[in-house]
Order: sequence, then structure tokens, then C-alpha cells
Amino acid sequence: MRKITTGWIALAALIAAAAGATSGHAEPLTIRMGYVQLPGHLAPILFQNKAVLKHYGKSYTVDAIRFRGTTPQIQALSAGELDLATLAPSGLAFAVQNANIDARVVADTFHDNGKTHWTSPFLVLKDSGINTIEDLKGKRLASNAIGSASDAAMRAMLKKHGLGDNDFNTIETAFGNMPAMLLQRKVDMIVCLPQFIKKLDMSKVKTLFTIRDAVGPQQTIMWVMRADFIAKNRAALVDYWEDHIRALRWFLDPKNHDEALKYVMDYTKQPRDAVDYAFTENDYYRSPDARPDVEGIKRGIQQNIESGILKAGIDVDKYVDLSLIEEAKTRIDGKASALQ
Repeated sequence: MRKITTGWIALAALIAAAAGATSGHAEPLTIRMGYVQLPGHLAPILFQNKAVLKHYGKSYTVDAIRFRGTTPQIQALSAGELDLATLAPSGLAFAVQNANIDARVVADTFHDNGKTHWTSPFLVLKDSGINTIEDLKGKRLASNAIGSASDAAMRAMLKKHGLGDNDFNTIETAFGNMPAMLLQRKVDMIVCLPQFIKKLDMSKVKTLFTIRDAVGPQQTIMWVMRADFIAKNRAALVDYWEDHIRALRWFLDPKNHDEALKYVMDYTKQPRDAVDYAFTENDYYRSPDARPDVEGIKRGIQQNIESGILKAGIDVDKYVDLSLIEEAKTRIDGKASALQ
């Protein structure tokens, strides 16, 4: 009788342990990611091709949240309402200095390598009488958000030509509204993203300068997280970045171009001729390893100080953590190919 009782006790213990393991199984981490424009910021689209993802739905899922600009994401990141933000160098400094966020740059969104790929032009009407940057004094200049990457570049260029913030009027509006506003003469200058260039009659507009002219090579937009979120969810985040890099490489591969565009069209509801530039040299440059240009971040912040956008800089190296993408890349390519 004793043996039978002991056996039943052991069996019950095993059942309880199994039940405990099942009930204690963690749900996938939901990563709330911010983005502004697609396919530029890209990440929501990356997760549409489930065939190249190993961990999606198992250790993590994503919840993509659209913002008008990068700087509005700072408040959401500070309030714990956003986990992964797209920020410009100025936004990183604002997050650290003004919002007191213990932020970490974790990966590249896209950057200007100073040589190839798209750099956004600042456009004016040919018959506007605006022929030099100095002619912008007193004009209405469109900006998606104060302190965003394009806004910071615009102000840096104007500062070089003697124009301060009080010398022009800033009209905040979405990127997609800008072409029509320029043609309707509601603003005098816009910055144009690659997906909106076809909305313009190029016979009526001209490029006054580009972001590359204004600030040169730099880290345009980067992925930023809070340090405490990384520490709490490290395992799931490495899984996320492994999938992110795998998907990014798939989308950037020319042999997948037609299929990649289908995912873009399905997600954005735009026709092919509006997005066919994506993943070509007419698109932004993206590191296939998701590696940000840290020196480019430093240059961007210094330029923002010189143009008056920032009052002081930050110790950028203190706010960079590439360990997630390093571990993810090692999983994909092996130790010999880990990021240097």
C-alpha cells in the first residue's frame, strides 16, 4: 500500500509540475515600435514576410505605431507607451537632456553614407523668386516636426547662411501634404521624401539644397530603446533583432525586389509606381547589419549645437548599445563575422 501511495504522489507531482510549466509559459513580448513614414522607416513592413522570421509570435510580436515626426516619440518613450523609437541625433539629445531618458541607440534605421542612395531635396517653385538660401528670409518653410532629421538639416543650412529661427516661419505638416502645399503656394519650401517626388510636376520646382548638402554624411534616423527595457527583455530582443536583420537582408536583396514591393504595396496601400524606388539606390541607405554610424550621430549632434537647435551635447558613446545586434548577427553569420 505504501508503494502505491508513493507512486500516486510521484505521479501527481509530475502532473503538477507539467501544469505549472504550462501555466507559467511567458507570452510573447509585444514590442511597441514607432515610425513616421513608410517604406522609409521600414520596420513594420519587415515583419510581413513571416517565411524569413524565426521567432515572431514565439518570443515577440510587434505593434507598429505611427507618429507625425520623430520628436513626438520622445514623450511616448518617456511615458513607457513606446518601446522602440525612431529618432534623429537631435532627438537622442532631447530624450537624454529634456526627458531624462536613459536611452540607448541600438540599431540603424537609415543613414546618409555621403556617396550613394537618396538624400532628400529641399524644393521651391521655379517662379517663386527664391534663388538662394538667403532668399528664404521671411518665407514659410514646411517641416514635419521641429527637431526632426530634416528639420534639423534645414535649420543647419539656413544658419550657415545667416538665417536664424526668427528669420522665417515654420509650418508643421505631414510629409505627404507638402507637395500639394508647395504647388498651391501655401508654403514656400518643402523637403521631399522619395515616395512623394512623383506627386510633383518637376517642371515647376527646383532643388535649392539637399540634406546631404546641409549636414553631409550622418546617422539620419536610428532605433532607440530605454536601457531598463533592454535589461528586462534581453532574450526576446535578441530574437527580435535576429529576425529584423534576416528580414532586412531579404528585402534589400535585388533578387527579391518584385516580391518585396508586394509587401510594401499591401501594407501601405500604395500602387507599384509610387513605391518602386524602394530598396534601390533611389531609396535611403540601410546597413544590412543594422549597424548605425556612431560617428555620424556625433557629427549630427555637433551640427545641431552649431545651428542652435541644441544648447549642449551628450556623451554619445554612453548611450549606444550595439550588443543586441552583435549577438543577433553572430547567430546569423557565426562568430567570425560578428560586428567589429
